[in-house]
Amino acid sequence: MQKGDATGVHLPSPSFYPLILAGALPIIGYGVIFNRLIAIPGLVLFLFGLYGWAFEPATEPDDHAGDGGHGAHGGGDHDGAALAAPSTEEAHVG
Repeated sequence: MQKGDATGVHLPSPSFYPLILAGALPIIGYGVIFNRLIAIPGLVLFLFGLYGWAFEPATEPDDHAGDGGHGAHGGGDHDGAALAAPSTEEAHVG
């Protein structure tokens, strides 16, 4: 059974390839309606975006599954040392 603390949430890495695909579709549509020669660069752009998005490497390793890959509090790349409680020597100075 999984814990209910939702710390194992995995999100895909950011990518610009979906924007390339979205830009290629209107070019293809315009080319199909008005001039088929315009559809060819749109098709090339579409295939480039599809290929790039499909074979884009994952940038986040799987060993961060326990903290969701973004730290325990939803962001930041801290190591937790700054959030640790002060040692007993520092607390009882004086």
